[in-house]
Formats: sequence, C-alpha cells, structure tokens
Amino acid sequence: MNVQTDPTNCGTCGNNCGGAPNDFVCDQGSCLALGASLGTYKVGTYPVAITSDGTNIWVVNAVSDSVTVLNAGSGATVGTYGVGTDPAGIAFDGVNIWVSFAGGITELLASTGALVGTYTVAGGGEAILYDGTNIWVASQGTPGSVTKILASTGSTVGTYSAGDSPESLAFDGTNIWVVNYANSGTVTKLLASTGALVGTYPVGSYPLHIAFDNVNNTMWVTNSGVVSIATYTATQLSASTGAFESTHTLGNGTPPTGIAFDGTRVLVLLDTTDLPEGDLGEVAFLTGSIGVQVIDTTGIGFDADAISGSNTVTKLAD
Repeated sequence: MNVQTDPTNCGTCGNNCGGAPNDFVCDQGSCLALGASLGTYKVGTYPVAITSDGTNIWVVNAVSDSVTVLNAGSGATVGTYGVGTDPAGIAFDGVNIWVSFAGGITELLASTGALVGTYTVAGGGEAILYDGTNIWVASQGTPGSVTKILASTGSTVGTYSAGDSPESLAFDGTNIWVVNYANSGTVTKLLASTGALVGTYPVGSYPLHIAFDNVNNTMWVTNSGVVSIATYTATQLSASTGAFESTHTLGNGTPPTGIAFDGTRVLVLLDTTDLPEGDLGEVAFLTGSIGVQVIDTTGIGFDADAISGSNTVTKLAD
C-alpha cells in the first residue's frame, strides 16, 4: 500500500490518497485510515507472536502449544501445527519456520507445516530471529544468554552472554541487538559473525521490544516502565554507535508491547488490556483492545484504533 495525498480521490492508488500526512493509505483503489481494521481472524489460545512467509501469516499460540497458519490475503485458516511447550517466538528463514519454546526451538517446513527438527537450547527459547544464515534464540535468566544456531543444519554455533532476562532481538545487517528487560534497562549489541560483545547501552525502564530502522540507521526500543503517571516511551539509538538519539512519549497512556519499522514509519503496538506486559509478541496485533501508534522519522505520532477479539489476529491497513 502507498501513502498518498488526498483521501477524497484515491483512484487506482495514484497520487491522491492521504489527507493529513500519513493519516490514510490507498488499498486497491480504496482510501483507508492508517491502522483501519481489514479483518479479524480466529487462531489458537493466547496468541503471542506473528510472522509472514510471504504468502501466509503464522501465529504462535502460547497456551495451545501450536502455530496457526492464515492466508495473508483472505485470512482463511491454512492449518494448525503442534510445536513445543509454551511457544514464545517465531521466525522465517526463507524456507522453514522456526518457533522458540520452553525447551528450545522447533523447525517446520513452511510449505506444508511438516516437522523438520526440534533442537534443545539451554535455558529454553524466548525471542528468535533469522540473520540470513543463522537462527538466534534468546534464553531468559540472570544473566541471560543468546544462542546462535546454523539454520541449514540446526547445529549450535555458540552461546553468548546478554543482560538480565533478554526479551527480544533485532538484526541491523551486521550486529544482533538484545533487549535486557529486567532491572538493567539496557540493550546489548553482539557482532553477528562472532558473537563478540560490541557494547551495552542504556535505554528506558523495563525495555521490551526493538526494531531496526534501516533508512535512518537507528534502533527503536519500547520501554514498559512508567516514567510518570500512565506515560510510556520509546528510545531511539544510533545503530552504528549505540549513542542515545531521542526519547519519544507514547501518547495514549497504555504500555507498549511491540514495535516494527515498515520502511517509512515506526509502528508501536499498545496494549490496553490487563494482560501482563510483554505477552503480546513482537509485532503482532493480537488479543484485546489495541491501538497502534505511528511515529514517523521526525518523531510525530499518529494514533489509530485496531479492533480485535479473544484469541484472534487483526489485519490492519498500513
């Protein structure tokens, strides 16, 4: 979808949809408010993470110990496949789906959902990502750790120290960034090629999730600790140096639980339910009444509502 300039005349997504900057998107000839609900679809119990394989959407169901696959266009259920106990994160390597769980990671063939392998990770699996060659899995603990696994074989390359209770991961093309949730309020930067520590950098209180903005070469981190009454923040760091760049206040007074960069905007998932912080997954639009706050690269925020129900995922205009 393309952000355009006039919400009254979308046409065929030419140059005529947008209204106030970034308020509207043009979707197949129709103008839609940014973040408008395009549909809500049933999945398993307690969905916590989500990814795309380019054709389908894969949703991790923490209580069901499964993943649900939905057609990205129609939302129709393609299949549901069992994984390990208490699954938490999900990643796609171009061929296979990887799901972290309490004992390690499960690998499924994306085209069929068939089990490829199950691999033990010391400390269990929390966040997970793919860097183009390797799978990285965060294991919570005090201190926590990150394990690097060769995607082609499932063999462990190495395990590297992180901060306390690593919650999420991001890759900037060269380095792995680890969000350390408990106590420290920091992110750890590891060299992806070796796992060597590059640096540890302060962010806000109780950071949860992280995204890489490759346009501006910055890292964005959501902070779930309250800085004042019902006020939460996102911290922006230089991806090159880890230096602090800015703090952005998240406007609607609800804790941020996920973040993503779509090539133009930073989208922050806001949890307005009573679910424990962090239980909503990294870039998912999941259970509860959720708002999406959009921060553009100049720091201006726009709010939109998302509609969802119990154990569902919602497709939003972006």
